[in-house]
Amino acid sequence: MFTKIKLIAKCLIFIALSLIFIACVGKGNQFGGNPQAAQTSSPEGRAYTADSASNTISVIDIALQKRIDVIKTGAQPHHLAIRPKSNELWVTLYGADYVQIFDITDHSYIGKVDVGASSDDISFSEDGQIAYVSLGASNGVAIVDCSSRKLLKTILVGKAPHGIKVNPEGKEVYVTSTEENRVIVLSSISKKVAKHIRVGTNPYEVLFTSDDTAVVTNLLDNTLSIIRQGKTEALVRVGQQPSMMALSQDGKLLLVANAGSSDVSFIDTGSWKEIKRIPTGLRSHGIATIDNKALVTNMGDGSVSIIDLPSSRVIGRVQVGEQPNGIAVKQ
Repeated sequence: MFTKIKLIAKCLIFIALSLIFIACVGKGNQFGGNPQAAQTSSPEGRAYTADSASNTISVIDIALQKRIDVIKTGAQPHHLAIRPKSNELWVTLYGADYVQIFDITDHSYIGKVDVGASSDDISFSEDGQIAYVSLGASNGVAIVDCSSRKLLKTILVGKAPHGIKVNPEGKEVYVTSTEENRVIVLSSISKKVAKHIRVGTNPYEVLFTSDDTAVVTNLLDNTLSIIRQGKTEALVRVGQQPSMMALSQDGKLLLVANAGSSDVSFIDTGSWKEIKRIPTGLRSHGIATIDNKALVTNMGDGSVSIIDLPSSRVIGRVQVGEQPNGIAVKQ
């Protein structure tokens, strides 16, 4: 009888120690995904979505039209981008004062950069050495050295900056000021504000075409501002609450995700006219293109719509986390 009690006691101790070990391992691996999922075949590439209400990144195999992994992040991942000439996925966090970095080869957590405030959008220099991060809540832009993962400088810009992009020449950085209805232009050389450009109401995101034309989505007046040589030349009418944008691979089409009307506008970049609009999921928000496809995050129903660009049709939908925001793709 006594031997049996000792055996039970040893088993209980073993179970308790095992649980403690598992808890410690779990704590040490708070962020990251499943390394095995990263090794699956993806001939058409992968997409990564920032699931803002789930505190995760969903990894989608585009060929399979399936979520293959979930990567744990900090609070409220907002936008994400793949650093040029690397396998690093950088993620801004709306609910934390740092930016996180993950390895897209095995979905492991690399580290973080303290940027001093909650972050919105991110853009890199062409060589991938410098990251520019918009800090909407503190009216600034953080400049980060990507190799050392150190904050170099914070520049105060307009109120509530959001979208940010480095221009093709690499000499200027455009930042939207959502509360001041303008774009702030930073010099990438002097790291100072160079000029302001008036745009539409509540400018949200900015994108550059190959000929250095800047396009800005104006969230609250349902237009795009077309900027050339530092001046707004035209407004293009699109759907309701235009949010994020992406160019087709040949640059002839601009795709605009309209959150208010839950659709995507197709814009001819030669004439700057809307040529069609197709419905997607609820509250279309983020968008990215790869080969002949566009992928759109739908914040209202936790999904990603896959659009075949030649036929302008939605050919698939993938369920991801809650309120997917930004999206990035990798071949």
